[in-house]
Amino acid sequence: MKAAIVRVLLLAAGAPPPRPASDTAMTVSSNGELRHFTVEIFDDDRVVISRHTGIPGQTEPERRGVAGSYDRAVAVVRAKRPAVLAAAGPERPPCLDFGNDILCAAPPLPEFGVFMRVCPGPALTGLLADVLAATPVLP
Repeated sequence: MKAAIVRVLLLAAGAPPPRPASDTAMTVSSNGELRHFTVEIFDDDRVVISRHTGIPGQTEPERRGVAGSYDRAVAVVRAKRPAVLAAAGPERPPCLDFGNDILCAAPPLPEFGVFMRVCPGPALTGLLADVLAATPVLP
């Protein structure tokens, strides 16, 4: 009820209503036996970085605003995806890494949805690095 009153007051004052958070995102994730790293790049300029090592007292996800980050990430995927998929080849039998690397578009783009490897190779890890480089949030 309180949110509705705030919206009415904002509209009466001529201010646009607050934009709800978007669910459209490009997600880079690297998971291993003892660690997990995820960067979610949303189309409303939010970037959420999560790191987990299994140690109690982990820090909360880090949230930043990075203008144009989603558009840059999508441009990298669209430009490099065909070559990366060709270089990656078919999935190999599981290795002993007990992890995986994932690049995921949600909702899926017309030409790309999910690229995951249980035993990541240079093709996928290079694409992940390029997407993260297009979103300058990591030290």
